[in-house]
Amino acid sequence: MQPEKNNQKKPKNQKQNTENQNYRQPDLQQKGYTNKTCFRCQKKGFPVLQAGEKTAIIHLCPNCDHMWIINHQEQKIEEIPKELPHYKEIAKKLRQQYKEIL
Repeated sequence: MQPEKNNQKKPKNQKQNTENQNYRQPDLQQKGYTNKTCFRCQKKGFPVLQAGEKTAIIHLCPNCDHMWIINHQEQKIEEIPKELPHYKEIAKKLRQQYKEIL
């Protein structure tokens, strides 16, 4: 008998499963919120910036300019507060750059 190998490759679709996972709180999930749903106005946000190999993706809501980060590495959503310096300028530049999808 040969010993089992522990260095088996992870399935290719495991990365996809992480990207499709909903990180919203269970009560928000029941209300229909997904990672791409704007927490403030319930409209669909669009991905505008990405870091790493799709491990962190910033979404922008075209309706209210709210931005949030979907962090697949830490499996959570991080809200970006509008009170940050230069928030409006960044949202405006992103809106201009992605006006065809927003």
